[in-house]
Amino acid sequence: MHFSGYKVFTCLCAFSVVSGCAKSPADQGNYEELLAWEQWLEEGIGSGNSQEGPYYVPSDTVIYDDDIEINPTYSSIGTFTISDSVIVVADYVQNKLHAYSLDGEFLWSSGQPGEGPGCLSAIGGIDAAEGIVAVCNMNLGRVDLFNIDSGSYQRSVSIAWPFDVSVSDDSLICAVSAVEGSIVTVFDYQGNIINRFGNWNPPETDGMVGWPQYGNVNLKCDIFGDMLLLSSVYYNYFQVYDYRTGVLVSSFTRTPSLPGNRSTSRGWELRINDCVFNEGGDIVVLLCPTKQNWLNNRYAELPAGDIPCKGFDIYDASGVRKEGFAVETDWFSSTAQFSGNDLYLANTEMLVKYSPVVLNR
Repeated sequence: MHFSGYKVFTCLCAFSVVSGCAKSPADQGNYEELLAWEQWLEEGIGSGNSQEGPYYVPSDTVIYDDDIEINPTYSSIGTFTISDSVIVVADYVQNKLHAYSLDGEFLWSSGQPGEGPGCLSAIGGIDAAEGIVAVCNMNLGRVDLFNIDSGSYQRSVSIAWPFDVSVSDDSLICAVSAVEGSIVTVFDYQGNIINRFGNWNPPETDGMVGWPQYGNVNLKCDIFGDMLLLSSVYYNYFQVYDYRTGVLVSSFTRTPSLPGNRSTSRGWELRINDCVFNEGGDIVVLLCPTKQNWLNNRYAELPAGDIPCKGFDIYDASGVRKEGFAVETDWFSSTAQFSGNDLYLANTEMLVKYSPVVLNR
């Protein structure tokens, strides 16, 4: 099922929250959570009249799990990547990869549960460039490489518990792991190790730091030019390296947790859900409201499904916040990618393209 031409603009104005005649304590708390998110959209990003960030509108549902004609294969979208006009989806349920055109046409599937060559067990991050699809095969302690045109398995490189990976335009692969001696391992398409560098010492800490096999899942990475972005889903912490030399270019935190330090008495904050470079080399951060006691239950009692917008921050590579924007979506999305000027968001069931529009002000 495809749809296009949505006449729905970025939801930056206040959205309504319908309340009943009487609220239970839980309902009242959820109401306060939604109001705090609304305050963030209005005050942290700005109103529609003063917004400096881009405006995106949904323009196409590329993949949708109820449309068997364009989706004969996947059970769940875990994460995805886009390269050479091909979308590659990691299916966390089936331990497979599925590839689609930008129009949603099914191209191929690859991988299966198991331990042998081409088998996958607990897929982490994936990335693609220059005809290569790199896949973090976490349980098997390796990064697997596949051909993007056919899905054929090529080779594997041993990396202990890799969680995310990025492929450069000159076919170098950067894998991120918290249990290796260095946080980043760089290798070429033939599997030769080129460099190892980096330490992960976020200023904020908790019990996960002592459990690297769990704390490792905090890490995200992305490449633009010579820059490797390293970020943490939970810690609001960023590092930017020159991945060719291993030199740390910048490190910074996303503060405040809520613009204007606004929060409810129940205590929650905005943390990173995903973090990528856009086509201009700026860092785009997909945000998610998170309970402060996230170590025990990250989304405790938070009505994420009732929040009709996703908020984003944009930073330059030195850590200076440039602007913010929001898109309207009524489902929980945790993965973001850019292809050209278009923004793609996915949840477990669908992948949607958002296109920028110019508004007359």
